[in-house]
Amino acid sequence: AAANCPIACQSRQECFQRTENPPVYFNWDRIRRIEANTSKGSMCLSSEWNERNVVQQCRDWMASTGGNTPDAAGWRNSLGLDGGIVNRGRMLNVTDCDELEDAIDEGCAFNATAVEHFTKDVHANGGDYTLAFWIKPLGAMSLHPELNRFFPGLKFYSTVSPPQHPLTLSLWANPNGEFRWFSSCDQGARDIYENVEIKGAANDDWTFLAVSRRNSSAPADREYAVATNLGRNWEGSQMAQCFWDPEHFFNALEVNYASLISPIMMVPKYLPFARIQEMYLANVKDMGTRSGPVVSKSEVDRGSQIDIEKQDYNPRAALTAPPI
Repeated sequence: AAANCPIACQSRQECFQRTENPPVYFNWDRIRRIEANTSKGSMCLSSEWNERNVVQQCRDWMASTGGNTPDAAGWRNSLGLDGGIVNRGRMLNVTDCDELEDAIDEGCAFNATAVEHFTKDVHANGGDYTLAFWIKPLGAMSLHPELNRFFPGLKFYSTVSPPQHPLTLSLWANPNGEFRWFSSCDQGARDIYENVEIKGAANDDWTFLAVSRRNSSAPADREYAVATNLGRNWEGSQMAQCFWDPEHFFNALEVNYASLISPIMMVPKYLPFARIQEMYLANVKDMGTRSGPVVSKSEVDRGSQIDIEKQDYNPRAALTAPPI
């Protein structure tokens, strides 16, 4: 047909080629209510990890190293040790293995496969990624005792013993709190971390947070961006992005204040702020109606267990013929 009518066929407009959206992963399948198992928070583990092994690894590592090793330098800085800025928020001392054991909440375990696929795609896309989630405090117990404000506290751990975290959120010098990024490779940065301040989080409502990392071999093109609802802060970066666990961006998640947390959306792409605004506006109305769950998954699991009292075998009764 093209040979017989070249003019008509060549005038046909090409079909519009849609841009394919990147894959999206979630660590949970629903909103989680995470209580504070200790005064400093709780620890959620990957579905491939379990409490017994994590605690035993902690004890073995502490027995062999004492805890103060170079590969834990970033975590010690986050805690405010070794000249680091004082952490005015809460943070678990994961080198105290008893405290770590008390903090672990197996009810908030997350999907390791989703994190693995996300991390693989991040590597394939040159290191770019975006994480986004909603968080809401659980009343007065979630507020800072002195400032009477809610400061979300999260720590994403690649390994716990030694403690190594690529991303943290807490209250250090910036008055609203800040995200900090760490890297396992030669950073070339001024400090052991790079940070971006968040806007203020709500004391009694949902707050939307999104963090984006644009990675590049050229430092001038690297960027961190943080969205808080419809507000945005960003900074350039000198730090190359390398993960301690090349297959899992995180294997444990520390939650420092009792909170409701939505599934964490993981996108292996740097999303522009306009797209993040769309996500916020598309969900803010629905999130305003969500006030639960009212109990944590751990409490639900405990309540669903049925106690069965064992009845001893009675041989005499077993040999008695039933009445006719």
